[in-house]
Amino acid sequence: MSTTPNPMGADELAMRVVARSVPGAFFTLLAPDADVARAAAVVSEEISSFGDEAALRVEPKDALAFTRRIQEHASGPVVVSGVDGFTGTEWAHLDLLRSRLAHDGAIVLVMGEQSFARLMRAAPNFASFLGGSLWRWDRSSSILSHEEREARLRALQAWSGRTNDDVVSLAQRGELPRDPEYAEWLVLLDRGDLLER
Repeated sequence: MSTTPNPMGADELAMRVVARSVPGAFFTLLAPDADVARAAAVVSEEISSFGDEAALRVEPKDALAFTRRIQEHASGPVVVSGVDGFTGTEWAHLDLLRSRLAHDGAIVLVMGEQSFARLMRAAPNFASFLGGSLWRWDRSSSILSHEEREARLRALQAWSGRTNDDVVSLAQRGELPRDPEYAEWLVLLDRGDLLER
């Protein structure tokens, strides 16, 4: 896994979380220690605004609390922060409990770089869940402008040969292809409510 993650704004990460319909998908966002709580709050707000479910915020005190909160929240997105105090031993404990993290929604970990380095050393099996979904928080990035949103919609139309109305109609009938680009398209149209059909 790369240790030099690319920058990403909260809005772009939220769109990826909402668009990716794979159960148990993990996303990791690294932020400066002083900004972790703020980054988690912003990401949580963005996920809630793009999707049709509010993101649950979790700040577990230890590995057991981490797994317990995930199990209690059977589905929907979860944003986890407050793990920067986890020692290597606590991460190793979470590594042993990783099977308890099965979840129908996406899980977003927001943490500092030192905490991430401890996780990588102490919890290699859990770290494998994170795959390539690792970014560095770009707090200067903001919500897509109207022009950027329209440009992305034009690119999706050119890619698929479909119009916005075609995509909404297909989604309403439950016939929309499962490609993540279509999920992103619905989110850009403020029709994330159709993702569950």
